[in-house]
Order: sequence, then structure tokens, then C-alpha cells
Amino acid sequence: MKKTFNRLYKVLAALLTMSALAVGQQAWASSFTVEFSNGQFIISRSSYSTEETIMYRTVSLSAIAGVHFTEVSGTYTFPKNSTQPLRVSVNEMSPSTVNGAFLYHHNSTYRSYLFEVVDLSGYLLASTQRNIPYDNYKIMTNTAFAKQSLTVVSGETDQIT
Repeated sequence: MKKTFNRLYKVLAALLTMSALAVGQQAWASSFTVEFSNGQFIISRSSYSTEETIMYRTVSLSAIAGVHFTEVSGTYTFPKNSTQPLRVSVNEMSPSTVNGAFLYHHNSTYRSYLFEVVDLSGYLLASTQRNIPYDNYKIMTNTAFAKQSLTVVSGETDQIT
């Protein structure tokens, strides 16, 4: 009887372990959501009964960190029983704040980047894609492609104009 119980226990433990690996870490944690609203990313969780630590980060796509937006990353611990979401601001540059980074954008184009929420081992808990619209920034095409003069000076004594 004792041997049968030990075998049954081992089989049950193995099945639970395989189930946990198949389902992933998400099954053991709250489910998280992230959305963009009023210039901030809002990270919320579905369960409040435990303290949980997450990491968040921006990921460049067609929008490049340092050129189109300020890269952001950090770690945050949601306190036990706290229902408050975490709000994270990301500074997005407009064409007036970047030297020529958006010079030849067409009207109604956008650049994109990701905002991700991961656990401490790097498992993705939530993400959203942010599209930076440039509808209000019109480039004057009559001067953008106008003929320009240029003088190149080298170490030589001759100038090329």
C-alpha cells in the first residue's frame, strides 16, 4: 500500500510539474495589462493578494530610442492588496526637438515602439505598441528638395565647388 501511494505521489508530482511548464509562469502570477493614455503607459494587474515585482522597458521598432523617444526601463513592486496601477511616462520627441530626425516625413505617417512588462526572469507579461503620429508636422516640400550649393574643402590646395 505504501509503495502504491509513493508511486501515485511521484506520478502526480510529475504531472503537476509538466503542466506548470506547459502553461508557463503566467499561470502562477496575476495577469497584467498595459495601455497608453494621456501620454502615459498604465500597467495594471488582475490580482492584488500578493506582492509582485515586474520590470518594464521600451523597445525600438521604427521609432528609435534617443532619436524619436527617450528610452525608459525600470523595476517596480506592486504592494500586497494595492489596486493602484503603475503609470510610466515616455518623452516622445517632436520634429521641433530633434535636429532633422523627422525632416522628410510625409503627412499622416508615424513611428512605432513597444512598451513591455516582464517578470524578473524576463517572461513577457504584457506589451503594447505605441505609434507616434506626425499628422500635425507638415514639411515644406518647396524648400526640402531645393537645389543647394556646397563647398568641399580638403587637405589639398584646390577647392571644389
